[in-house]
Amino acid sequence: MKQSERTGIMRILSDMISADEIIDAREISFLYSLKEKYNIKKDDEFQSVSMTLSQAVSILKESPEGMVHDLLDDLTSVAMSDDYCAVRKPCCCCR
Repeated sequence: MKQSERTGIMRILSDMISADEIIDAREISFLYSLKEKYNIKKDDEFQSVSMTLSQAVSILKESPEGMVHDLLDDLTSVAMSDDYCAVRKPCCCCR
């Protein structure tokens, strides 16, 4: 996996976790497992701060199809990991 892909994944993960303005322990645990799964390094985390969400999506659109499907499944799990977005306070994509 390219560094730009890892950085893009980290950007999207961090945006999703902070979207409801509550960072739950389950989300952090899930984040650590996904960082390990996608081999995200500290440098990828640092670079993700300067990447826009649009850049991250553009990079990942060009990634292998299998990886994109896995990532989408993982992102769905992130959205549901604290039961907050889906149950208590629907976000724009859950309404």
